[in-house]
Amino acid sequence: MKIFSEFCKKLTNHTKLFLLISLFFLAAVFFASACFSLLSLRYETCFVLEEYADALLRCLRPCCAVLGGGAIALQWLETRQPKN
Repeated sequence: MKIFSEFCKKLTNHTKLFLLISLFFLAAVFFASACFSLLSLRYETCFVLEEYADALLRCLRPCCAVLGGGAIALQWLETRQPKN
């Protein structure tokens, strides 16, 4: 836990902003999936909403991987030292 807290302290401001925006994006996708799922239960004849909910949930894992990789790359680019 101590290593993780030290890692979070060393994050640059741009990386923190990127992670915050990524978190809001992922929360919005999950919220939309939940809404589609609930609406598909309410309107039982609309199967498209259930398919949209499933598709959104399937895309969350790759989105997390891409956004996490982007945050790591952004942190690496900002903290590398120029060679003189």
